[in-house]
Amino acid sequence: MPQETPYRWLNVHGRWPEAVLTGLVREGERLLLEVDSVRVGDLWLAVPLDTEAGAVTVLPGPDGSIVVVHGTERRAVHATEDGTIATTPVPSIPPTAEEAPLLLAARERAGAIAAVEAPAGWGPGFVTVGPRGVSWVPANEDEPVRSLAEEPVDLAGIAFDHRGRLLLAGPPGLFRVTEPCRAAHGTVVLRTPDPGVHPRWDRVSVALAEPAPPGTHVRLWTRAGAPGDGFPQPPGSRADDSDTEHAPVPTSAGRWRPGPPNSPDVRALVEAEETAPVLYVAVELSGDSHGTPRLDDVRVARLGRGLLDLLPRAYTANDDGGGELGRLLGLFGSVYEEVTSDLDDLPALLDPAAAPDRDDASWLARLAGWVDAGSPAMATAGSRRAAVAGAFLAHARRGTPAGLVRAIREATAGVEVTIEEPLLTAAAWRLGDAEGSVLGDTTQLIWGSPVPPALGGNAVLDGSVLIDAQDRGLPLYADVAHRVRVVVPEAAAGRLPEIRRVVERERPAHVVAEVRVAPETR
Repeated sequence: MPQETPYRWLNVHGRWPEAVLTGLVREGERLLLEVDSVRVGDLWLAVPLDTEAGAVTVLPGPDGSIVVVHGTERRAVHATEDGTIATTPVPSIPPTAEEAPLLLAARERAGAIAAVEAPAGWGPGFVTVGPRGVSWVPANEDEPVRSLAEEPVDLAGIAFDHRGRLLLAGPPGLFRVTEPCRAAHGTVVLRTPDPGVHPRWDRVSVALAEPAPPGTHVRLWTRAGAPGDGFPQPPGSRADDSDTEHAPVPTSAGRWRPGPPNSPDVRALVEAEETAPVLYVAVELSGDSHGTPRLDDVRVARLGRGLLDLLPRAYTANDDGGGELGRLLGLFGSVYEEVTSDLDDLPALLDPAAAPDRDDASWLARLAGWVDAGSPAMATAGSRRAAVAGAFLAHARRGTPAGLVRAIREATAGVEVTIEEPLLTAAAWRLGDAEGSVLGDTTQLIWGSPVPPALGGNAVLDGSVLIDAQDRGLPLYADVAHRVRVVVPEAAAGRLPEIRRVVERERPAHVVAEVRVAPETR
């Protein structure tokens, strides 16, 4: 719109300065509903575990497998993604690494047996298990420890798997919490920057990090106040502290004014005078305990006269944008701004670092299909985004020795192989050439001539096959051309089938690839 001033980003200094949170937690520079409780539910894998000797060690693998080391039996339980169980003896279990100081402190605060750092989406803190069940230990020591689940079983092990799901271990076996329960609603109260001598706020809008999941809602509230009033309580704290959505305009200072439900862009219909020059904004997030909106930012804009500047002065008179005509045109323009805002948000949907990665908003999976980044469904969230972002560069290396080594390393979580190309060591033997090839080692006897047959030259009737000039030397090197050998270290011999699948997928169609274990050297 004409004379629109740039948005003021409230968290331009990072981490929402001066924000007052109720029922919300920070995820980097985003805000979301806090985890309120977890439902441990039924047993996932019935594996008797010995918890009398202390904590149970739960070690999730990047491929979905889980290794549990417990008690004095010195056995490990390998549980795959589909629930298949294989219990194998462990002849020697390496000594457990010393517990990190932060985990030790969190465990002691909760009186727990085991602790783990919470992943993204839970907020800064730790999750612990012990005789009291599952507890939440905030990273901020001033915040109290909260109980997330009180279970009758004596839980003694905890971890998060490669998909961020909570795994719990107790005497009956393993429990898997597929989805944490979140708070029903939460609010953040913010104070906008000083607008200057003449306060004026036209619009307040919120930006979500990704489309809100089904069953979740966002609502904006605005309030005018004096500089010395301090941060107000969230809307709804008292029955008399807010107007209704359809109350007369403007709402007086000291009272909250709600915007329409699920409207990311509202007009600030509150008093704006020198006696109340401060604008407070409250964003209310709510959900059905299954999902949470992710609030990315809050913006305040001053539009000036807006669309009035496009009309002749005779129609606008002294309307500065806040009169009846100015507000009417503002509402008219907001209809089209919803469409333009969708177009403005399109670059974020095409950015691998920002595209939504959920079942109900699978933009990242769509991007992966467009750039042929494979099927990263079993990978972590970070590796899925990295695979899409690096797909273009990976395609440039695909089919090369370096690309094949990299693909095997990523698919096997670190196995390093060696690529041998027999053609690089093949050479023609020349009599008396001490630095040339070795007869019988890197050379071979062939019938015919290494040069293309030529009429009137070395071509023989019914005894020669004409080849193109680009195939010169093919009769000499046919047995070694377009062939590679993938040499696997002996320590990874058990992963040959997995490596062969990667080689068959990544090798060029005209290349013959052999996979073998490196001979043992003594």
